[in-house]
Amino acid sequence: MGKRLAINLDHIGWWVDDLAATSDDFVAHGFTVTGSASLLTGQGDQPQDEGQRSSHVMFHNTYLELTTVVGEVVPAHLLQYQKGSSLKIIALGCADAAVQHGALTELGWDLVEPARSQRGLSYGSNSAEPVRFRWFMVKPAQFPEALVCVVQHLDRDRLFDASVTSHANAVTDLVEVLMLTADPAISLARYRPLEALGDEATGWLSFVTPEAARSAYPGAALPVLSGVNDCVPMGIVVTTDRAQPKEVWFPGPGNTVVVVRGPSEDL
Repeated sequence: MGKRLAINLDHIGWWVDDLAATSDDFVAHGFTVTGSASLLTGQGDQPQDEGQRSSHVMFHNTYLELTTVVGEVVPAHLLQYQKGSSLKIIALGCADAAVQHGALTELGWDLVEPARSQRGLSYGSNSAEPVRFRWFMVKPAQFPEALVCVVQHLDRDRLFDASVTSHANAVTDLVEVLMLTADPAISLARYRPLEALGDEATGWLSFVTPEAARSAYPGAALPVLSGVNDCVPMGIVVTTDRAQPKEVWFPGPGNTVVVVRGPSEDL
């Protein structure tokens, strides 16, 4: 459907108002959802609590983040994206955040400096220790509709513990992010630099017109576009090992859709 880019997809994130209710909704659709944990950033023994709390839907190689802001102060990295409860984070993976940051800076990308963060675990045999990661974000001017960031997981084995990667609906991975746009060619050109992130394509970034989206997902509440250059995240595609006669979908948080399809084509 529409135009698309192959990208090194790590995870996506919804910013929601009610984390517990959103988690319950995903459980009702057959997903395993982890307990929530706070995002902490900084070196040393006392990293700073960012005031952001998240639960996760973990797959084999990717995951979904359900995140909310705790308190009155919105974390600095989310300030630009606080309009509405919807899909706000598109995260791409890399092997070394510092090396990737340097390479992209040389290409002229306007980036925030890398940060070291961590969050607690509510699962696995070694849940007493937090999982750590290095990450950096693209400054909002380039992609104002979503927080586009790059992440290097430092404790990947514990993050993707087998105890949370199995789901009642047999979903195995996140494979596609759907972007609603009036002009797929314009939006694809703006996002094409994401192909430079990493050397392994694990998913798709697809650009869909409102007409195509309404045809594919009749009755879905979709984001509103404000102009021809507008581009808004409208949903995701996950793949399942379970045989099913056709693609199915359900409403996601905010004006988004979660699409479940059979085993994805090879990337």
